[in-house]
Amino acid sequence: MQPSYIYIIAGIILVGLTTFVIFRQRRMPPSSARELYIRGLNQLIFGYEQQALETLERVVRTDSELIDAYIHIAEILRRKQNHESSIKVLRDLLARTGLSANQKKVIIKNLAINYRENGQYKWALLACDQLLMIDKKDEWANNYKIELYEELGDWQKAFDTLKKTHLKDKKAKEQRLACYKVEQGLQLADAQKSHEARLCYREAVKRDSDCYPAYFYLVKSYVREQRAKDAFKELKRLVNNLPEYAYLALNKLDRDLFELGYFEEIENFYSSVLKEHPNIVEAYVGLARIYEKKGALESAADLYRKALHHSNDDQLLLQLIRIEVELRRYQAVLDITEEMIPASPATELTFLCTACGFIANDYFWHCPQCKSWNSAERG
Repeated sequence: MQPSYIYIIAGIILVGLTTFVIFRQRRMPPSSARELYIRGLNQLIFGYEQQALETLERVVRTDSELIDAYIHIAEILRRKQNHESSIKVLRDLLARTGLSANQKKVIIKNLAINYRENGQYKWALLACDQLLMIDKKDEWANNYKIELYEELGDWQKAFDTLKKTHLKDKKAKEQRLACYKVEQGLQLADAQKSHEARLCYREAVKRDSDCYPAYFYLVKSYVREQRAKDAFKELKRLVNNLPEYAYLALNKLDRDLFELGYFEEIENFYSSVLKEHPNIVEAYVGLARIYEKKGALESAADLYRKALHHSNDDQLLLQLIRIEVELRRYQAVLDITEEMIPASPATELTFLCTACGFIANDYFWHCPQCKSWNSAERG
């Protein structure tokens, strides 16, 4: 056989094989694409993301109607921080006709997550609004909007959105709304809008009468403006309504109160607190400092002794020893460790998030770690 005929026959066979392969790929039964899809899902389950991505890309080349495969591709790209590509896949999907309402919701939800992680908060909020146009009761969209507003520090919009959102736990909702008002008040205070800030704190108290930060910053606002009468009035309200937080407030406000210079008012305040709440250690300490300034060292020593009956605090013991030395009562100094049997053991002032276990030395109403609200408990 001549070489030319061999080349012709080989060419015909090659063309035939190519045509067969192309035809077979175009007419591949749906089951084959779905088998590939299942393989891709299994790869995802076992953590082989790159292999899963390659498999799912083969799936959509084979069957472009498998919407879920595109969604998984977008999800993998998002996890790889390739947000632009992920967003493009999802937006192209959304442009298709014939999508079911549920498919649209899944696609838009994934878009919102992508936009947020990519720092495109405006687009993330618009995506949430699209979801709410499809289903105005979509809880995920409402909650996601609230989280976005929190991250943006737009507390009024966070407040308005949460207020319209249905929650089974109405008390928890009011507590969180109160926290939003405190956050808004702090922003206004930073902008030197003290009056508007106090209105926010007062609204917080109306929504949650146990909102400690609202009381605290209300007092701080008056202290900052040197309005001693109003400051003591609100501080007394804090102590009476939330005696369990009195130690915290008095610890933080003690120096501010002394800087006001109204020592008689401070003495009267601490005295009245101790009549109603004789276990508040910080009130004994505050009153003892007043007596020291007046030169009444024996009275100050007596107050430190009373404080030590409620708290085994080394600092209290040192203060008592210091005063006894000033009084030259050296035998009393030697007897102190034997005399003082505290009623309760000393505990380090720490706060624990009941949601995630985060620990801090200062009170927080919004956990820095897990972002839970009102989750701090004294450790």
